[in-house]
Amino acid sequence: MKHKKKQDWSKLVIIGGIVVALLAIFSVVLFTVFGQKEKKVKGKEPEPTPIVKDSSTAYDDAVMAVYLETDTLRNKLKVLEIDSGETLWLDYHGGTSITDKYGQNLAVSQLLSGQIVDLFFKQGTKELGGLKISDKIWEAIGVTDVSVNPEARMVSFHGTNYTYPEHVTVLYHGEPADISDVLSMDYVTLRGVEENIYVVLINQGHGYLELSGEEDFIGGTISVGTTAIEKITNDLRLTIKEGTYPVTVRNKNMEGTKEATIVRGQMLKCNIEEFGMAAIMRGRVRFSIKPESANLYIDGVKTNYIEPVELTYGEHKVEVSLGGYVTYKGTLNIDRTDQSANITLPENGGFNGNNNGNNSGNNNGNNNGNNSGNNNWNNNTDNNNGYETGFDDNWSNNSGGSEIEDSTSDGDADSDSSGWNNGNGSGGSNQGSSNNGGNNNGSGNNSNSGSNNGGNSSNGNHSSNKNNTITINWITGADVYFDGAFMGTIKNGKLVVEKQIGTIDVDLIVEGEEAKSYQIDIDDDGADAYFSFPK
Repeated sequence: MKHKKKQDWSKLVIIGGIVVALLAIFSVVLFTVFGQKEKKVKGKEPEPTPIVKDSSTAYDDAVMAVYLETDTLRNKLKVLEIDSGETLWLDYHGGTSITDKYGQNLAVSQLLSGQIVDLFFKQGTKELGGLKISDKIWEAIGVTDVSVNPEARMVSFHGTNYTYPEHVTVLYHGEPADISDVLSMDYVTLRGVEENIYVVLINQGHGYLELSGEEDFIGGTISVGTTAIEKITNDLRLTIKEGTYPVTVRNKNMEGTKEATIVRGQMLKCNIEEFGMAAIMRGRVRFSIKPESANLYIDGVKTNYIEPVELTYGEHKVEVSLGGYVTYKGTLNIDRTDQSANITLPENGGFNGNNNGNNSGNNNGNNNGNNSGNNNWNNNTDNNNGYETGFDDNWSNNSGGSEIEDSTSDGDADSDSSGWNNGNGSGGSNQGSSNNGGNNNGSGNNSNSGSNNGGNSSNGNHSSNKNNTITINWITGADVYFDGAFMGTIKNGKLVVEKQIGTIDVDLIVEGEEAKSYQIDIDDDGADAYFSFPK
């Protein structure tokens, strides 16, 4: 009896173990089925399923072709068979094997136009079973200096000749092109097998450029980007790589640049008439003025110089001024289409002052001389006037000369006593200064009536202030002139003179060097004035 109970207990243990094992197996099956579904990445394109070549399916030998495009709506691939030149549309589906040359699976979207592929058809049919990027080809990527001979169907590259079939595939950005359009300047990719080329991809082609309105530039030159300069002729036609370039044309004093975009296979007409003689009578000037807040006047008109200023050819009066700085006056000659002008005003030390000479005397008599008083001067002395300037050699600075309108003369309209050089005086500077009677017989040609009979005025243009002085700090040994009148020579770095009221043109002259010219304004403020100029 006891033995029977023991036997029953053993059977229960065995049955329990079997149940546990079955439950474990069932759990593994459930995890495998449902767990794998959870691991799928949302949105990831499923990889194509490789074809399993079993004994029941036979395939023909690989056929080499050029892949052209995919019709995703109809699930078809367009290819060109290399041997026959036949174009085919082949069906594909999830079971179609598509791999790279290493056998790694590819999605259809990864195929590129112009790739040479091996096709595998089910035996005796045109049903596509597989497609593989061919590993039997060579390719030269992005090369140049490729020569094409269409008549011989030959391509020369790196000293080697290759042949190509009549149905060679030539593509430009995926679109069909003609191999005869390939020039040595183009960048291309070549694909072939042994000594045969089956695919030519044009990476960067060429276009053409012709000029219009070029009559004024015949005999001149043209440059496109960094290419060599070409002579401009009546029938000029340039072959240029596609892209955007600056086109510059020149002929004597005519010049112009414009941007041109060259498109492959197209002709661009570039009109350059705007740079010819019709435009040569006007030029643009780029002004760079410091301080930037200074005012620019051209021919007496206040001018905004943020953008280049367009002026007619010829001479123009230029004035730059700003409180606290020495005013600039000069003449700018416009003789080209593009010029630049740089002007830096020196500070006047924060003082205002004016001295118009070293003459004492009032015009109360008759002066039959020429260039009486301080009127005889010709201040064509310096192209910089002591300023930091850069004017393309087209500037003349005639401070107080005939280039500037007289703004100080209050004499007779027929007399020239203003201090500006409007006559033809040939010397005799300051003849009649400190004249205390009689007639002043100078050597110039300015007709100025009146003789000097004492007093405190100079030239009739400025009043003096004997209680104050003007100090000029500059190079020792330099001669100082106020409105053309000699004031003295600088000693120990300075010259002190009697203060004059008004606007004065100051000339600083060192023997053997170019003179420096400035304009200063002096107020009757009861204070001494001090000026230091750039050396």
